[in-house]
Amino acid sequence: TTYLIKAMLEGALKTRVGLIGTNRNLIGALELPAHRTTPEPYELQALLRRMADAGCTHVVMEVSSHALAQGRTAGLRFRTGIFTNLTRDHLDFHGSMTAYRQAKSLLFRQCDSGCFNLDDNSGRLLIRGADCRVVTFGVNQRRAEIRARGIRLEPDRVRFLVDTPQETLPVTVPIPGRFTVYNALGALACCYDLGIPLAKAIQALEKVPPVKGRLEVVP
Repeated sequence: TTYLIKAMLEGALKTRVGLIGTNRNLIGALELPAHRTTPEPYELQALLRRMADAGCTHVVMEVSSHALAQGRTAGLRFRTGIFTNLTRDHLDFHGSMTAYRQAKSLLFRQCDSGCFNLDDNSGRLLIRGADCRVVTFGVNQRRAEIRARGIRLEPDRVRFLVDTPQETLPVTVPIPGRFTVYNALGALACCYDLGIPLAKAIQALEKVPPVKGRLEVVP
């Protein structure tokens, strides 16, 4: 999802965007190694400083539940946060699904707004306690502000129509799998919340390169 957002911001705004995540960190096209999904506080702040000095106007980052529970992102204010889904991961650390969900909820205390997947039960629960402005997305929930319909799953891509309160647009993402639809919806909801024209963002989305190790298509 972070890679999709980075591509959409760069394509629509013609700007330089930083990325902090599991596979690698990026300052525009410059690749830096990543030791963990969300760096320790001093490393994180140094990385953000380096991105700002390099002219990045936006930074997209994965914020892990471990990082939230340990306060690694303390002091940061996020313009927008995104919740995609919650599955049975990291219970060795959190102990229970309730504690895991509560750790995720900490992100939205640091956000001006949050984009939530309404198709996920945890997404609906997190909205109730969110302190930020709420934007919703989904496939099955008709009340979602950003909604996909007419989904076509192909061997090397997904296609669908996205409905927003203002318009309906066709979307193609060159990454296969139904989960790609949800990732794209989360990215589209983020751009919508930022006030970025979705037509321009979608043009960039159609050309997004595959993410290493994330269901890459090998011809």
